[in-house]
Amino acid sequence: MIMEEYDFVVVGGGTAGCVLASRLSADPTVTVMLLEAGNADAPPAVSDPGSWLSLAGTGADWAFSTTPQTHTEGAVHPVPRGKVLGGSSSINALMHIRGHALSYDAWEKGGAVGWNYQEMLPFLKRSESAPGRDPAYRGTSGPITVAPAPDTHPLFESLLGAAIETGHSYRDDLNGAQGEGSSWIEVNVVGRKRQSAADAYLRPILHRRNLTVVDRAFASRLVLERQRCRGVVYVRDGEEHTVEARGEVVLTAGAFGSAQLLMVSGVGPADQLREVGVKVRADLPGVGENLHDHPLVSLALHGASTG
Repeated sequence: MIMEEYDFVVVGGGTAGCVLASRLSADPTVTVMLLEAGNADAPPAVSDPGSWLSLAGTGADWAFSTTPQTHTEGAVHPVPRGKVLGGSSSINALMHIRGHALSYDAWEKGGAVGWNYQEMLPFLKRSESAPGRDPAYRGTSGPITVAPAPDTHPLFESLLGAAIETGHSYRDDLNGAQGEGSSWIEVNVVGRKRQSAADAYLRPILHRRNLTVVDRAFASRLVLERQRCRGVVYVRDGEEHTVEARGEVVLTAGAFGSAQLLMVSGVGPADQLREVGVKVRADLPGVGENLHDHPLVSLALHGASTG
């Protein structure tokens, strides 16, 4: 077993992992390791905005699927999740739209003090560069460049016109002062190529000597001592490695991966862990629970010819 040691170990090179690796390694006095299970080099289709639908089920996708879903007559649905540097920001539909201000305010009402819209706004702005938008609400110098798509389509123009004609308000910027209405969606495309979190946050700083990025590294369990996480065991090219953290281990493996890694390490609902033979280190019933997602539904309509 190969032993390594860093100040910070970030597990998962998706959106959050790329951001944190960039932020943490900005301090030259600390060392940072970023572990990513997928490849560092994305396939060419990732960069092509028009190819995003073809990425599901490829090597850049974990290709998860749901259990049979009661409310869709027992159907099993695919759940694409990015398995490449940049994570799901490398395979998603490239749309950039914030949650409604009331949704952030609801977080605080639910007990997350300090997570309301006004508190979040400076950080939302910090992440983006939105040319020509209102700087009171939009970022001007962030790493992610966002703007409406440079090209439109007559069909979409007609759909937008129909929405306005039936009474829906037109908004020039749904990420601005008013987050409700009909508008052209912004996309994270630069030079007609996708800009993933890896492109924006990570690749520009890979030269930092205090940052180590390891791809094709599958995290298999956490190293726990008493009430602290001291490191991570990961497998790369069939060889097991252990990396210890002098400071902290940060889990950024996504809603699925972070929960799974905690549970195989003995942190989660005790009854479920014992059922599959995992030694319980901490009984935390909330781990792996309360996931909410929104399925994508595709509709195809075929008009009949009347001759």
